[in-house]
Amino acid sequence: MVKADIRTEVITALKQALLGVKERNRLVGHKDRVYGVAFSPDGQTIASASFDQTVKLWNLQGEELLTLTGHKDRVYGVAFSPDGQTIASASEDQTVILWNFQLEDLLIQGCNWVEDYLNNPHVNLRQEEREICSNPTLVERIVKVFRQ
Repeated sequence: MVKADIRTEVITALKQALLGVKERNRLVGHKDRVYGVAFSPDGQTIASASFDQTVKLWNLQGEELLTLTGHKDRVYGVAFSPDGQTIASASEDQTVILWNFQLEDLLIQGCNWVEDYLNNPHVNLRQEEREICSNPTLVERIVKVFRQ
């Protein structure tokens, strides 16, 4: 049996702790239930997994940064890699998608995507614009800017 004064002290301490907790922000934007959340390793980004088949990325102010689409059914879980460069999402569609946020890889993928456009002689581009993806110095500068 717990003494009454100890019980009262514990209840008072719990009430104070609970009353001191305040909602910091509310992340609103999913179209269905949110089933999982994760903080990035640096604590600056939140990922949320939803039954609306998406993963959303948010900043700490509650602003939606990005919506990741690709699952065909409810998304149940989301996790960041220790370096924060990859997000894994798990879905009822029986898939796990690895979302790559390594800037160099994204630049390469982006350049591969626009390669035909940049090399099309019928598109009115300056020579420096055509060479944007083949200029290693420029790509290095872009990476430096985004890493600061």
